[in-house]
Amino acid sequence: MNSKTINPSQNIQFDYLYRDAGNYKLFNSVVFSNKRGLSIEHIVKVVKISFIDKGWFDPLACGLPQLKFEKFDEELDSDWHELSKICFTDQAATMDIDISDFLITALKVHHNECSGLNEYKFSL
Repeated sequence: MNSKTINPSQNIQFDYLYRDAGNYKLFNSVVFSNKRGLSIEHIVKVVKISFIDKGWFDPLACGLPQLKFEKFDEELDSDWHELSKICFTDQAATMDIDISDFLITALKVHHNECSGLNEYKFSL
């Protein structure tokens, strides 16, 4: 199955990473249900308008686990995490919320408003 095919039975794998000031990285992957059958293209479109510079986000505010090294330099390191990959998966969901709920939360968190959501096939 290619990424353009919509399959509501497939969950969404969301890979992201934390990069400290020294460019050391921690990686994580979560799996969301996809009850509305959103395509990868649709999800990526919403992510690009939701996240900062099309890929940076605050994981705690969006409901995802925050990744951090034991040593954290507040002057150099940030709390921002980076999107790595979004794809379909047959793995079981590891998150309690659907991908559409995650996207709505990301829009609210990073824009403090939800204008422009009318073009998407999910609603608040």
